Amino acid sequence: MDKKVLQALKEEVKIPEKVLGKITEGRAKIIQGQVLQEKPSKKSRKIGKLIITLAIAASILLILITKNPVSAAIENAFGISRDSGVATIEDQGIADQMDLVSTQNGQEIKLTKFVATKKKFAFDYQFKIEDKKLKELLDKMSAADVKWQDIQLGLFAEGNDENLFGGVSLKSTYEVKNGYFYGTVIANFINETIPDNAKLILHIYQLAWVDQAELERAKNDAENNNINYYSVPNALVYQGDWQYQIDNPILTQVANTEIFDVNQISDIKTKGDALQTSVKFNIPTINDELEFPSIDVKAYKNGVEVAGSDMISKQVDDQTQISIWIDLSALDTSSVYEIKVFQVDVANDVADEIGHFKLKNK
Repeated sequence: MDKKVLQALKEEVKIPEKVLGKITEGRAKIIQGQVLQEKPSKKSRKIGKLIITLAIAASILLILITKNPVSAAIENAFGISRDSGVATIEDQGIADQMDLVSTQNGQEIKLTKFVATKKKFAFDYQFKIEDKKLKELLDKMSAADVKWQDIQLGLFAEGNDENLFGGVSLKSTYEVKNGYFYGTVIANFINETIPDNAKLILHIYQLAWVDQAELERAKNDAENNNINYYSVPNALVYQGDWQYQIDNPILTQVANTEIFDVNQISDIKTKGDALQTSVKFNIPTINDELEFPSIDVKAYKNGVEVAGSDMISKQVDDQTQISIWIDLSALDTSSVYEIKVFQVDVANDVADEIGHFKLKNK
């Protein structure tokens, strides 16, 4: 986090030192999960900046929800098949396989899967690891159990030079097996962004890696000197314009969702497609008397906590409006999801349930 931004947040919001420490400690972890990228106005290789904000009054609050496997089957799956929405469409026989190769600056990258709706897309890619430096960096990341992959993307509809890739929550991870690098990207747009019947073109502009050992040293130095920020430059960058013409059609299935077992939650609205369900609802405004209050939302599939999403919240009169998205596919008519909302005092590690509700597709 930029020094000036961090200091401004500290002064404006009066963040307790304990909380500020947690924010700093989680800096690297934040980008290892989901990030919000701004939308560039025109076709460009410069993907928008990561923005992390703390919300007060009508500001937008972005919170990352803890990820847990829903089942052994999902956990043991590979790539985008670990996503419950993707797994559902694959179980229904909907094709997402690709075999597209693009080469830039001597580096070949193969796209092996791609699937999209108007609000979400996911893909797998791979390449052979022949770079000794990359292998060393990946070994260090593996030893530290770091699975996040820095990637810059573009997504275009054929015949349109506007980059669709913006206003999106991105999860980018990787695995290494048998000398190959396997990357996975799952992206949820805040709004329905991909046009109906669009012929998509995916661009990979950059893959980058830091030296994990250097990052740990920078973190330790910052802690020892009571500094609330740290960063290191990229140790290796692959740059180019790897392009892939996507023939798989945009999935257009929609959900008919039932809401039930509602407690202390109001104005619940859902909109589901083949890969995800967007959920918006209101809760009473949180208690301002807490030292450092915030909101946490957890999602459960058939009683088991599952991967959640970014949460966007804003003040609307005397209510707090929350928007999330979960990986409930419109094609899944058997699973029951439960959403629980908690009021959390981060400084004192206290959490109290505000309310909950359940949802299921008909």
